[in-house]
Amino acid sequence: MYAEVILVVIFGGDYANEAGILKVLLVVTVINFFSVNYGYPAFAGINKLMFVNYSVFLGAVIQSICFYYLYSKLSISAMNMSLTVLISETFVLIFRIYFYNYYKIQIKKV
Repeated sequence: MYAEVILVVIFGGDYANEAGILKVLLVVTVINFFSVNYGYPAFAGINKLMFVNYSVFLGAVIQSICFYYLYSKLSISAMNMSLTVLISETFVLIFRIYFYNYYKIQIKKV
């Protein structure tokens, strides 16, 4: 909400136009917080730590694909790069939530 003001105060008026990038990265911070909590701490409880490593690999693959797409379209910019981080972190979180809930249900059935 105050991204533009924060950037102007800290870095000066030249950076006021970059508030959109800061907003995207702040959303990434929230998503990453939940993703980390669905990582090793959650999967250790159900003895499925390999899925945490798979999710990191998935995020790297998705981000690499996004980077390649941006490179092929000559669209590399700070905003586009921050959006690729948002996309990959979101996929990692979704992957972790899905498999955590799936295996948690499987454990309850047994």
